[in-house]
Amino acid sequence: MKKLINLLLLDVNICNNFMDSLFRTCKDKDILLEIIKKRSDIVYCTMIAFQYCNDKDVLLELLKLKPDLNVQGYHGFTIPMYAFEFCNDKDVLLELLKQKPDLNIKNGNMCNSAMYAFKFCKDKDVLLEVLSQKPNLNIDSYNGWTVSIFAFYYCKDKDVLLELLKQKPNLNINNEEYYAIEYCEDKDVLLELLKQKPDLKLNNKFNDKLNKTNVINSLKLKIYI
Repeated sequence: MKKLINLLLLDVNICNNFMDSLFRTCKDKDILLEIIKKRSDIVYCTMIAFQYCNDKDVLLELLKLKPDLNVQGYHGFTIPMYAFEFCNDKDVLLELLKQKPDLNIKNGNMCNSAMYAFKFCKDKDVLLEVLSQKPNLNIDSYNGWTVSIFAFYYCKDKDVLLELLKQKPNLNINNEEYYAIEYCEDKDVLLELLKQKPDLKLNNKFNDKLNKTNVINSLKLKIYI
């Protein structure tokens, strides 16, 4: 491995396949930091690092180099998408968000970085910072999931959901079957959501009538019991 590393350090144009293998197998922080210093295509390097490297110092060092966070790579993925999916370090994610990436860019799955944040990140401060950057909450993926639906489905933090509702998302957009209101479980959030008067009589995307009677009864139980 050391001989390979020395060879790689001599060549600033290390091929991408070697970079993939390096971040998959090398756990030596000093070596990775040295490689980073010699890389010219820092965007690709950062994408690979967020997928395979768990070292906080390495990830922060990459972000210090200010890679273009909006460049799209394989299947349209950006650095923030990889970061939210694979990185669990709050400080790293907040540092990334300080650089104000475009959270509305879609990848090949028609999902954006804000969706990935709500799907994979459980940290309240990170999610609140995402919302503070005012992503478009009504953008939908190929199967109709909006940022709001991702939030109500994956996030159970009341403060985060209430902050989302302050931004007045369109609550009448559904995915294949459900609306945001049907994923909501907290009494206070439901009350705030109902104040925004979502349409409870809409059909789903297959024109099948949802069982709104059960939904409304469920809401009543959640709110009044």
